[in-house]
Amino acid sequence: MLLTLNKIREVAYDLDQYQKEGKIEDYRILLNGDMGFNVYVVTEKTGLDYSKHESNELIQIEEITPEEFEEDDYCQFVFQGEQKIDLGYRKKLSSLLEPDIENEFDIHNEDFPPIITFYSYKGGLGRTTTLAGFAIHCAYHLGMKVLVIDCDLEAPGVPGFYDIDPDVLAKTDGIVEYMLNKRFDEKTDPGDHIIQLHKKYTGNSGDILILPAGNLSDDLENRNYRVDDLEFEKEHRLSRYDIHRTHYLEGLARLNISNPESMMQNFARLVQDLKDHPDYSPDVILIDSRTGFTEILGIFVLYISDIIVGFFREEFQAKPGLHFLFEKTAENKKNQDLIIVNAIASDIQRIEKFENDISVIAEHFDTGEGPYSFDFASIYENPVLKNLGGDSEIADRSFIELITQKQFHSYNHLFEILEDKIKTFEESRIKKEFISDETLTEKKQKILDDLYPFCKEIFSDNFDFEDADKDFLRDRFYYRNTMLNIFNPNKFLILSSKGTGKTLFYKALQYQETIDNLKSLARRSGTYLFVNIIRKADNYQHFFPIDKFEKKQIGGNQNLFFHRFWIIYLWKGILSESERLNLSFHTKPHLNHFVKSMNPNDSEIASEFVQLIQDDRLFGAIEQDIKSWDKQLYESDQHLFATYDFLDEIVKPDLWETSGYGIVPLFEFWRYNPYKRISPKLFVRTDLFRRIVGITNYGSMERSHAFDLEWTKEELFALLFKQVMAKSGQWFSELMKESGLSSEFISEIGWLAENNQNQLPLKEEYLRPLVRIFFGEKVGYQRKGGDTYTWFYINLRNANKTISVRPFLNMMGLAIDKVRENPYLMQSCKEILPYRCYADADVRSECVDAYFKDIAHNSIGNRPLSDIFDFIKNENKLPPELRYHSLTRSELNHLLTLVKEDKDNSPRLKGLSVEKLETLMIDNGVIRKSYKRGGAVLYNFAYLYKFYLGLKSRRL
Repeated sequence: MLLTLNKIREVAYDLDQYQKEGKIEDYRILLNGDMGFNVYVVTEKTGLDYSKHESNELIQIEEITPEEFEEDDYCQFVFQGEQKIDLGYRKKLSSLLEPDIENEFDIHNEDFPPIITFYSYKGGLGRTTTLAGFAIHCAYHLGMKVLVIDCDLEAPGVPGFYDIDPDVLAKTDGIVEYMLNKRFDEKTDPGDHIIQLHKKYTGNSGDILILPAGNLSDDLENRNYRVDDLEFEKEHRLSRYDIHRTHYLEGLARLNISNPESMMQNFARLVQDLKDHPDYSPDVILIDSRTGFTEILGIFVLYISDIIVGFFREEFQAKPGLHFLFEKTAENKKNQDLIIVNAIASDIQRIEKFENDISVIAEHFDTGEGPYSFDFASIYENPVLKNLGGDSEIADRSFIELITQKQFHSYNHLFEILEDKIKTFEESRIKKEFISDETLTEKKQKILDDLYPFCKEIFSDNFDFEDADKDFLRDRFYYRNTMLNIFNPNKFLILSSKGTGKTLFYKALQYQETIDNLKSLARRSGTYLFVNIIRKADNYQHFFPIDKFEKKQIGGNQNLFFHRFWIIYLWKGILSESERLNLSFHTKPHLNHFVKSMNPNDSEIASEFVQLIQDDRLFGAIEQDIKSWDKQLYESDQHLFATYDFLDEIVKPDLWETSGYGIVPLFEFWRYNPYKRISPKLFVRTDLFRRIVGITNYGSMERSHAFDLEWTKEELFALLFKQVMAKSGQWFSELMKESGLSSEFISEIGWLAENNQNQLPLKEEYLRPLVRIFFGEKVGYQRKGGDTYTWFYINLRNANKTISVRPFLNMMGLAIDKVRENPYLMQSCKEILPYRCYADADVRSECVDAYFKDIAHNSIGNRPLSDIFDFIKNENKLPPELRYHSLTRSELNHLLTLVKEDKDNSPRLKGLSVEKLETLMIDNGVIRKSYKRGGAVLYNFAYLYKFYLGLKSRRL
C-alpha cells in the first residue's frame, strides 16, 4: 500500500466530517511530487484540531478565511472544479488509473473492421502463439485479410512466429515509426510498414499482413553513410543514428503512450489509411498487447478493442489481473466482448474450479443488470507450439498443419468462439435499422401476445393437455434430447430439480402422440406403452400416502411390508389403465374387489392394502398376474413403462431423509427388476434423492440408472423459438428480414422449423441471431452490459450451475406484462422484448420470488428455506457483516444459528441442525460449497438470489 494515499483518505474523512458539522466551508488536497501533500481549508473558525495529521513534515495544512479566498487568485485556481482531491501528474499508467471515459475518443466508423486484442497478465501463457494461430485460421478457413499489429513495444515478437526472410524484416519499419513519421510527413504510406506473409500460411483466398512493433535490426538505416562501428566519427557525427534499432528506440522514447487520446487518434489514422489502401484493407485486426499493467493495456484493451482475449492460469497470482480486467472493461462504455482463456490448462477439475472462480469475480461487477458477461476457453500444452519461434522449418510446417487441419482441439474451441464474435460484429454493422412504425410494432405485439399464454400456463401444475390446442404436442411441446433416455430400460431414475418441467413430461407420456414423436427422434420402431402409476390433478386424485397406515398395520418387518406395498401399487396402476392402453390384462375373480381407484380419502383403502400384503395367497396371485402380463408383452413384442411422480406425496420427505422408511424398497425393487418388458420410470426431485438414506451403493445407482432433466442455455432459447415459430412464424420471419439477416439464413430457419416440428438445432449459429432479434445484442445502458445470449443463463442459474425453465418463463411473462403497461418501451427499440422489461429489477425480483415459493412452499420438505430467506431479507435481523453473497464456513454457521434461534421462526426449525439446513440449501441450489487454497471453505449464494436477498458483493 501507499502510506500517502491512506493518509489522504484519512484527512479527507475528517475534513468531510468538519464540513458536515459546519466547521469548515470547503477544502482541497493536492499531492505533490515528493509524495507529500498540501491541504487548503476554507473556514472562519480557528482552533480546529489537525494535530494527528501534522506530525509528518510532508503534510502541510493551511487555513484560509472566506475573505482571503476571494482575494487570492491562486486559491480560486486550486478550488476550481468539484474534485476535492488532486493526485497530480502521473508519469505512467494514467490511462489505467483514470481513463477519460466521458470524453472517450471513438476511433470507429461504420467501415472499421473488428479489433481483437490478445492480453496476458503474465508471460509464457501462449498469448502471441495463439494470436499467430488465429491469424492463420482466419486467413485459411475464412478467407479473411488479417492485419496483425505487434503492440508489445518493449519486447516485440510476433514476426518470430512466422518464417519471414531476415532481409524483409531488416527493411521494414513498424507501428512506432509509422505513428511518428505520419506526424512529420502526412504522405507516409502504411504499406511501407507492412509485411505480407507467404501463401503457405493463408491458402489461396486469405492474406496475413504483419505490422511489426518496429525495425530492431542492426542494419544501417541510411546506407549512403560509411560506418565501420558505433563510435562517433568526425565526418559522420550522427553515425550511430543510422542504425535501425536506434531509430526505433528513439521513436519509442518519444511516442506519447501516456496520452490515450493522442494514441487513439494515431491508431484511427492508421486504420483509416489501411482501409483506403487498395492492397491492405483488413477484414479483422489482431493486436498483440503487452504483459501486465501497461499503458498499452489501458489504450488498446480499454479503449480500442471490440473483443478482448485475456490469458490467465488457475493460480493465485492471476487474481489481480483478472479483477483489474473485469473492473476496467465493466467501467468502459464500449460494447466489448471478453473472453478468458485458461492458458496451459491442467485437469478438468481445476479448469471447472477456475471457471467458477472467474464467475464469482464477474458477479462483483454487476451494475444491476447481471454480472459482467464473459466467454471461457482452455488451452492445453502442445509439443508443436513449444518448438515455435526458432529456426526449425519442421516446427513451422507442423504449426501450419495444426491450424489448417484443425488438429488442436483447444484452438478449435477458442477459435469457434472468436469466429462467432466476428460474425456477430459484422451482422451488427450491416443490419438495417428498424423503422419504428405502427406495422412493426403491431408485429412485435402479435408475437408477444401469442407467447404470453405459454409463459403463464405451460409449466404450471394445473396445465392440462386436453385443454391445449389439438396440435400442441406436435408443434409446441418441446422434445429434448435427454427425454430420449425414456426408452432405455436401465435408466429408471429421472432426476429433476424444481421448475424443470418434470411433471409436464410425466403428463405428456399419457398421450400416444408424445410417444410417437419421441420414438421418431430416438429412431425407435417398437411398441412402447406408458402407464402413470400415480396420478394427481385438481379434479381427481389417484394415489395413496403411506401415512394413512397405522403403525400396528405395518408391523415389525417394514421392508417386507413396503416391498409388497409397491408391487400391489404397480398391479393396481396397470389394471386401472389397461383399458385405455388397449391391453387385455385381467385378474382373478377373487381379486376384482380390490381393483379400484386409490383415493386417499377412501377409509377402506388402507385396510385393503394391509389385507393384500399380509395374505400370502392373495399377494401370490397378484405377483402371478404381473408375471403373466409381462409374458404377454414379451410375446407381442411390446414394452410397458410404469411411471411414478408425486412420490414425495406418498412418502413424506422427512422419511426419505431419516431412514428411507417406505421409499427405499421401491428403489431397490426396480434396481433388480424381475420383469423383461415391464420397466419403471421414477420421476424424483434431485434434492430429495441426494438426501435419501438407506440405498445401497447410492453412487452406483445414480451413475448407472439415472438421467436428469436439467436445461441448457440453448434448450431455453430453442423452447422459446419453437413457440414463436408455431404461433407467430409469419411475423417473426418478417422481423428477421427487417433485421438484415440474409435471405438464405431466413429460408434455412424456415425449412428447419417446418421439417422438425418447429424445433431448431441446438447450435449457436442458428440461435444467436434469433436471440439478437428477440432480446437485442446486449443487456444494459447503452448496450454496454452482458451479451443477451449468455445473460439469462448467468442470471437465472442455480448455485449448482443448473438452470430451470420456470424462472425463465416467469421472467418472460412478467416482461410482457411490463410491455403492455408501457407500450412505448417496445416502440422505441429495435428488439421485440426490450431489456428494460426483462432485466428490470422488479421483474427479476418477482420472477425469483415466484420460483422460490415454488421450491420452498410447494415442495414438501423444503419449507425451512422460507424461514432462512425471510430472516436474510430482514435488515433488522441479519447483521451487516453477514449480508454478503460469499460466506466463509464460520459465517454461514453463524447465520444459520441466528436463523434457528430467531423467536419469530417456525417450530419446525428447532429440531433441525445447522448441518441439516446447510445441506438443504446446497441440495436445492441455493448455495454452492467450494474449497479454496489451504482447505478453506467458501459458500456462494446462487446469483439468482443475490439481489432478491439484498446481498452485497465481497471484493476478493
